[in-house]
Amino acid sequence: MLLPLVPLIVVSLVAQPAPAQPAAAPSAAARPEARALHDAAIAAADRLSALSYNAELRATGAIAAGMPATTGRVVIAKGGSSFEQIPARFLIDAQVSDADPAAPRKVTLSFDGKTMTLLDHSARQFGRAVVNDDPLSMMAVYDPAMNLLVFNYLDKEAWGAAADIVGVTHGGQTDISGVVCDIVIVEHSLNEDGPAPAPPAAEGQNAEGRDKAAEKGPTMTVREFIGAEDHLLRRIEFPLQLPEDAGAEASVLTITLNDLKADPEVDAAEFAAAIPDGYTPRPDPEPEMGRQIGPMLKEGDPAPEWTLSDAEGKPHSLADYKGKVVLMDFWATWCGPCRAAMPGVQKLHERFKDRGVMVLGINIGEDENADPAGYMKREGFTYGLMLNAEKVAEAYGVMSIPHFFLIGTDGKIIYTSVGFDAEEGDKIAGLIEAHLKGQGK
Repeated sequence: MLLPLVPLIVVSLVAQPAPAQPAAAPSAAARPEARALHDAAIAAADRLSALSYNAELRATGAIAAGMPATTGRVVIAKGGSSFEQIPARFLIDAQVSDADPAAPRKVTLSFDGKTMTLLDHSARQFGRAVVNDDPLSMMAVYDPAMNLLVFNYLDKEAWGAAADIVGVTHGGQTDISGVVCDIVIVEHSLNEDGPAPAPPAAEGQNAEGRDKAAEKGPTMTVREFIGAEDHLLRRIEFPLQLPEDAGAEASVLTITLNDLKADPEVDAAEFAAAIPDGYTPRPDPEPEMGRQIGPMLKEGDPAPEWTLSDAEGKPHSLADYKGKVVLMDFWATWCGPCRAAMPGVQKLHERFKDRGVMVLGINIGEDENADPAGYMKREGFTYGLMLNAEKVAEAYGVMSIPHFFLIGTDGKIIYTSVGFDAEEGDKIAGLIEAHLKGQGK
């Protein structure tokens, strides 16, 4: 998972809003098995070859300023895409309340499997791009309307790894536009290696008590509203902060689906939008926070030089590490995916610290009350930390975090990637090993 500085595809992390008042919960004897409902919803979504729905997106809390209220009609045909990030074709006709809520922008966003087209009908502008396997290739046509895509219907991985689920409970039932839905509350572990095993049962403690005592580490909780009869997802609540963010305003993204139709007839031609007469090219989108983003860096490019200070105020420069391999991790304390990645980054540090490899956390985008050094110390992360690196992020073209750059002993980029999981950690470790071997180290 990754958390965009300029949103590309919705990603999320924790703190629940006050839910809609559910119907009375069924008795214990009649209560559905929550994990079975969750699994049934995954299977029901996976069986579909196409779907359509009316979507309503609402955000609460601090994230609301950057995630405008959006409504619209979505049509999806799964498959037929050359773009790994979105394994489907789609058409979105949306109203986006980002400038004047009383006069939302009218937008059409379509993807025919190769080319993405944006039509801003309010501005009479268009954007068009042939996308590839780099999510940032979509920036030319990005619009908040894209957030109406519910990825649970596109990819099983959007539901989270089954091994990482540490709790599933039933929250009663509620009505969504005439459809009775079961509320399923799923708690996911953010530990890289999954939830820790439950400790041995204490004397007089039953198995259930032992499980509740298990050390789960950081978690995120997602609320799924699943049709009681067809098991199709009708609403999902994404939390956007981790629970330990004490004092921060709770932020939750809620997407509600109405008039959902399973496997409707779809005309492939509607995914290839034509540019209406009189529409002009849309200017390139402005980066957030006034940032001037540098060019995308790729393998073989020289790594831009920088000088930054550590938590003690001591300056460091990339040139200081000439002849060493450097792994740079652009991150922030408010970024849940960044923090979920950090145990894996620590493992890379411990594995290679005595072999001429520098692992550096490059901190960006913090407010004045943040304490990156304190967070790393509390969590036991001992690799390097560089602070106030916004200008460096601009030079490296960083738009989404966590963003990794692996730099060779010659000062050139070996590898760059956005997001992190165990597989990505193994890939980076393999690249480091290969580079060291090539240098005779």
